[in-house]
Amino acid sequence: MNTLTQLFTQNSAQDWGIAFLAASGFILAMDLLRRIVLRRLGAIAKTTDTVIDDFLMDVLAATRILLSAAVGIYLGLHFLSLPPAMEKVVDRAFIGLLILQCGFWANRGLVFWLTYFFSQGDQSDAGSRAMTQSLLTFMGRMVVWLVVVLLALDNIGVT
Repeated sequence: MNTLTQLFTQNSAQDWGIAFLAASGFILAMDLLRRIVLRRLGAIAKTTDTVIDDFLMDVLAATRILLSAAVGIYLGLHFLSLPPAMEKVVDRAFIGLLILQCGFWANRGLVFWLTYFFSQGDQSDAGSRAMTQSLLTFMGRMVVWLVVVLLALDNIGVT
């Protein structure tokens, strides 16, 4: 039997409704939580001189709705009876989206750290610092996204 046919015949309308409510409720709750944390962390970051709260705020701002949607849909799908083949695809897609989100976080963290690091020092060598920062940012991003691509390929079974 076709996988999609199994998905629709093995689950009732009530199962689909519960799955939809769980997924949409989680997505809305995570987006609201993210906004609240960003607002509060932003207020704290304005009053302190430390860099860590600025770093956390910047990295948290890189959290995409894609992650909330992926976790929400993954949660919602657990309320349905999935064929084994589809379970494997769903698991791999979820892990792939987590890897992608980690790439966004690593990218934002790298740029923040390099910007902070190279903002220190004399104004006399600002040009060379800006050039070095650009070069290191480019190389760092290449490494981050290369690792993300390799992890994603490993996740789908490419060796």
